[in-house]
Amino acid sequence: MVLARDYANYDGTDGKGKWKYCAPGSFSTNGYGLYDMADNVWEWCQDWYDIKERERVLQGGYWSNDARPLRVDYRRSRLPDHRGNNVGFRCVAGLR
Repeated sequence: MVLARDYANYDGTDGKGKWKYCAPGSFSTNGYGLYDMADNVWEWCQDWYDIKERERVLQGGYWSNDARPLRVDYRRSRLPDHRGNNVGFRCVAGLR
């Protein structure tokens, strides 16, 4: 069984994490070759959370969460102008 603490920075690593806050992107890649898709900071998504298109989706969890938000199906929402030290985004480039 693969334990999340071996691949993510979150609260509840039983003392095995070496970072108190954000980690510098040094965990192993996932099955798609992507780094740190869950942990460190909540990531903004392009999707709207609600039908009224008021709030955007955040995914991934952050360094102070327990393991629950690290699931790929876990989403939360915030107004698009929300800011904080636990929210960020990921730049993505398509391959040609």
